[in-house]
Amino acid sequence: MEAALPPPSHGFRTTAEFNSRDREAGLWEIKNMEACLVQVSPPTEHPLPESGTVIGRATSAALRVDDPSISREHARILHQGGFWQIMDLGSSNGTLVNEMPVRGVCRLMNGDQLRLGSCKFLFHCNPDEASQDTQSGATFLSLPETRQVVLLVADLKGFTHLSSQLSSTELAAAVRFWCDECRRILAQHGAVLDKFIGDCAFAWWPGCGAVNREQAVRAARALLEITPPAGLVMECGVALHCGEAALCRMPDSSFTLLGSQVNTAFRMESLTRQLGHPLLVSARFCEDWPDAPFHFSECGVFPLKGLPEPVQVFAVLPETPAPASP
Repeated sequence: MEAALPPPSHGFRTTAEFNSRDREAGLWEIKNMEACLVQVSPPTEHPLPESGTVIGRATSAALRVDDPSISREHARILHQGGFWQIMDLGSSNGTLVNEMPVRGVCRLMNGDQLRLGSCKFLFHCNPDEASQDTQSGATFLSLPETRQVVLLVADLKGFTHLSSQLSSTELAAAVRFWCDECRRILAQHGAVLDKFIGDCAFAWWPGCGAVNREQAVRAARALLEITPPAGLVMECGVALHCGEAALCRMPDSSFTLLGSQVNTAFRMESLTRQLGHPLLVSARFCEDWPDAPFHFSECGVFPLKGLPEPVQVFAVLPETPAPASP
């Protein structure tokens, strides 16, 4: 005889129904209830407030999962625009919905299977919240979603010269090293890694608040300090910008940010070579930030290829070492 599942303590309108076949398959059936996330092993229900829940290993995470494969702040689930959505927060081991990686934001539906690192979960909500055109397969946002973001573009300098010095195998290993370091640094600073484009990394933070801008500068400085394998010179330039962009689903089900502000960030990065400053930020990035813990030096106003208006840019100055104690 199967052991009964203990009644949930979160006040849902119904209890979970659990049988041996579903247990083996890692599936739960929950009907007419508020949203919850069910950890498959050990079986645990976690209610999900509409305001959002951060899942991670850190003690500050609302839904704490003490597993080494889970990042400190791994993913966030929230109710927005009439739908439940999950966003990977730059985790080291990734977030999957129905075995498809989450890049950007993914819409959730009742019964979706989630995998964060090596931990498995089932998502459940009122089925009436899901639209009819997403009743099967992986459930992703079908329409672009605009949002305010902090943008980061990092690009290796002298890649053509580097390519001429290395064999294809050596070049692939060098680029892989740099990309792995970028991924690690961006994850540490809470960025969403949008994609790599050859020798270029594109990432963003949701929201243009001071905390995200500070994280972006610290991430950029860490990218500039990447130590390449012995014998290689791998320097990069980084540009930071703020503005509105559209999060769009691509034909391969990945997500990417698009818009004129994204183009501005990419064009700004090219100025790092022209101006001789490895880290540039836009005037918009510096706006309304009187207590910024960094010093900026105005570089001027520059036209950017393909953009109708010139952009004022600033260099982020190196940190001044603290004076020695007397």
